[in-house]
Amino acid sequence: MVQAIPQSPNNWTQPDTQPALYDPVLLRAARQIYQTYRTVHPQRLETPLGVVIHRYHYRGHLIFKKLPALLLDECFIPFTFIQAD
Repeated sequence: MVQAIPQSPNNWTQPDTQPALYDPVLLRAARQIYQTYRTVHPQRLETPLGVVIHRYHYRGHLIFKKLPALLLDECFIPFTFIQAD
């Protein structure tokens, strides 16, 4: 017999929904979005949390405040992956 352990807010953890590896094309597009932002707004020093990017159209935007709710075809790429080369 299997018993379920009740999940209370104290011991609940959010499942890891981010893939360990990202599509290189998505990474390139996310880096391009970030570089465009830095070119257009050189005076802003705030570091984004990452980029939300559409998996097929490669359109995206930077996220600064909190993690977004993603649509089915969107992917969040953390800034650490954008920054790494």
